[in-house]
Amino acid sequence: QGAPSPVCQSPDATSKPREVPVREKAVVIEYSELVEAMTTPSPALSEKIRLAYGYSGLGILAVRGIPDLASLRSTLLPLANRYANLPDSVKNETTRPHAYFQVGWSHGNEKLQGDAPDWGKGSYYANPLVDVPSDDP
Repeated sequence: QGAPSPVCQSPDATSKPREVPVREKAVVIEYSELVEAMTTPSPALSEKIRLAYGYSGLGILAVRGIPDLASLRSTLLPLANRYANLPDSVKNETTRPHAYFQVGWSHGNEKLQGDAPDWGKGSYYANPLVDVPSDDP
């Protein structure tokens, strides 16, 4: 017999913890599924995303079949370094606290154990479905 499935504790309606099985594999979707879903709703794709990020998901979703990925990656990664080395005043112009730091620059906003800010990394979050500069004040 194999090892038991990992579980996480989940509060139910009565606030009693219950065990929820955790997926043991990352969910993989095809790039073409994402492109098609931009014009045609896809319940199957929505289900895959739910499996990846839902209550018992690992929080990992991989996309395969991205055209020209190697070239895109080699263009983007140096830009990430350039951005990270900009003055804080410039990066802070792209911080969006009202969006709970889910878009734009985020540094020290995620919390570690004990509610300590995570100063060890900075993140820039973007929404690829709305790839236009924000006109937020």
